[in-house]
Amino acid sequence: VAAIFINLSYLICTAFVDLSNILGNGIQDLFNGLVTDVGTAGPSGANVGVDVVVGLVGLIATGTLVVSVVMNPAILIGLLVAVLGVLISICFLFILLAMRQGAVVVLTVASPIAFALYILPNSKKIFDKWLKAGEGMLLLYPICGALVATIATASDNAKYFLNFIILPNPLSILI
Repeated sequence: VAAIFINLSYLICTAFVDLSNILGNGIQDLFNGLVTDVGTAGPSGANVGVDVVVGLVGLIATGTLVVSVVMNPAILIGLLVAVLGVLISICFLFILLAMRQGAVVVLTVASPIAFALYILPNSKKIFDKWLKAGEGMLLLYPICGALVATIATASDNAKYFLNFIILPNPLSILI
């Protein structure tokens, strides 16, 4: 049985890689489908009172932010550190996915050897290490897909929220 797995190892690995990629893309599409029409929504005439209250809250929040930055410019340092952290995280994500791509290729090429080691006595530990590394690399893309899709969904919701708070606000030009 294991000899058959050696011959089919490339097909088995590519099937699992394809399954991982389909799962990652499916998770992204699931989250992207949650906010398809949010950007087209706008204020309605029936909710004028709510729009006025939201606009006033936005005006107060913008005024508080402007006064805080004027009174304490050190807040900008915190903002710059946060933006730098986000940029480093994005770069790390791209590096991680590139390393995953290379590791999946190496693990797929080594799959016949790994399946042969499964047959040989006292070498099952090496096969288990290969299998664990393969599982980790294959789960990395769906996890990153879920993370990026969650951030994109939150960003779309924030844009929808900001359309009602920042855009109607006359002080938004100062930010």
